[in-house]
Amino acid sequence: MIRSYNTEKPAKGGGLKPLALVIALLLFVNLSVVQVSAAKPKASDLLKPLADEAFKLAWKVGIITMAADVRDFFYSLYDNMLLLILANPPMNAVRGFMGFFINMLQPFYILAIILLGFQLIFISSSPEERAEIKTLFGWFLASLMLISLSPYLLLLLMDISMMLTTLILGIADPNLGIHAIKGGTDVLFNTFEVLNWIHMTGGVEILVLNFGLLLLLYFMLILRYLMVGFWGILFPVTIFLYSIEPFRDMGRDMFTQTIMWIFMQVAWAIGLIAIAVSFAGIQEIYPQFPLMYIYLASFFLFFASPMIMLGIMDWLSLGLYLFGTVAPEPMSEGAGYVEDSAISRDLVEEEEVVIKPIS
Repeated sequence: MIRSYNTEKPAKGGGLKPLALVIALLLFVNLSVVQVSAAKPKASDLLKPLADEAFKLAWKVGIITMAADVRDFFYSLYDNMLLLILANPPMNAVRGFMGFFINMLQPFYILAIILLGFQLIFISSSPEERAEIKTLFGWFLASLMLISLSPYLLLLLMDISMMLTTLILGIADPNLGIHAIKGGTDVLFNTFEVLNWIHMTGGVEILVLNFGLLLLLYFMLILRYLMVGFWGILFPVTIFLYSIEPFRDMGRDMFTQTIMWIFMQVAWAIGLIAIAVSFAGIQEIYPQFPLMYIYLASFFLFFASPMIMLGIMDWLSLGLYLFGTVAPEPMSEGAGYVEDSAISRDLVEEEEVVIKPIS
């Protein structure tokens, strides 16, 4: 019987294969663990994007909050707009400064009138010269009276402007116009907010435009109050310069500025009521019309209201120029005509007396 020895003795290398497989598996697992450990993100890497987003959010909230505080400050303009439009400097304060110029100019007029009277009586000989002196005498006398009454004339102009403004504001509800104007700034601010939420520096230009226009409007209302007082103090000087031929253009320009600043409140009242009436009319006729466009148009219309006064001042300046150019000539020609007629009448009477036959 033949016996096989291979059934009891393992083949060469047959016992090493399972061990090699186990060792290879362990090495693969170890390598995988090392790679996973190397690719695992750190906690700082996970928190950095969250920190950046939190900083951006805080920045946006801070910017919008500060902008809202500045907006609320400027919105006091709308709460007090009617008072700012109707405000005029106190006449008691202005009259004190006007008195300084009145007391300084009155002696000059008195001296000039005395010298003109002396020249008219003792020096002038020709009718043309006497007519010119009479014209200057009339101008200086009228100017002296106007300068002495200049505080009352200024008060009269301010009262007329106040009365016209009050009457115009009573045509419609001015608060409706103020609401429409305020809506224009709301549109600009809301646009800034939307753009700022999209990007933390977005809409800055619109915010600057909004606050710049509000600041300029606030400044114009306050400036009108100050300029009325300034030109009111110089009102006697304005009359004085207008009464002197070499300085008449300067006096006319100063008078135009005085009238413009005093009656600017009338232009603002016209703009405010026009906005109120237009806003109510559009809402009634076409309710679907976008309010954003109405608000923006209302704001810029009120902003341009003083331009109405500039147009009126052009016509007033032209009228003063024509009056200053034409008025002295008829007076001089009339005075010369009277003077020549008197001399001619005297000569005729003398001739009649001379040639009258002796009875």
